[in-house]
Amino acid sequence: MQTFDLLVLGGGSAGFAAAIKAAEAGKTVALIEGGTIGGTCVNIGCVPSKTLIAAANTRHTAEGPAFAGLGITTGPICM
Repeated sequence: MQTFDLLVLGGGSAGFAAAIKAAEAGKTVALIEGGTIGGTCVNIGCVPSKTLIAAANTRHTAEGPAFAGLGITTGPICM
């Protein structure tokens, strides 16, 4: 049997931050996560949404540049 100073339930951003802080303080840490480490925000929420918004903005800008110059064409979006 192993002993830990801190047991963190949930590998989302708060749990991950707590585990890192404790490890930096020299504590032994166990992190338990039933799914993917990183939680909803990192894997299916905030971060992927921001990436999609940035990609859509880049495409929108390319389709209608704000100044005259070189012509830009966009192709179909493939997924």
